[in-house]
Amino acid sequence: MPKSSTVPPSVSAPALRRLEQMWRIARDQCGVTDCVVSNYTGIPEATLRSWRHRGLRDDVPFWFADALIQCAGRDADRLLNVLARPLGHEVGARPEPEGDVSAATSRLAAHAGGAIATLITSLADRRIDDEERAAIADALRALDQDVEQLKADTSMRVVK
Repeated sequence: MPKSSTVPPSVSAPALRRLEQMWRIARDQCGVTDCVVSNYTGIPEATLRSWRHRGLRDDVPFWFADALIQCAGRDADRLLNVLARPLGHEVGARPEPEGDVSAATSRLAAHAGGAIATLITSLADRRIDDEERAAIADALRALDQDVEQLKADTSMRVVK
């Protein structure tokens, strides 16, 4: 994280309002404390308190928004939407279920059932031979591929 205080020549009032909104969401909804932001950015907590009480002005480093997003971790999409929504976008939005997601879910369920059935059948005689071990490995490999495909199909998307 750059510790430079270089700011663009002029920061618009709407941009400062969005940054204040991001900071409020980070604190109130994501649990990002001044201590966390201070540790991440190197900005003293007293300075952060001062900014919070007086309101942000154009002396705020331009990278402060990125610092809040990084500190928010898993909740970063909430902060990114403060920037994206005025532009007609939404981060983290999931489209209505598509065929590929439903198909991946169905394949996942079928392969999970198949893997379990293969394992139960193999354990019936209290030992797993090489053929059964290979069948179990194939079923688990297919299951792993389905999980990866499902992750890819449902990952964070930016939609207009």
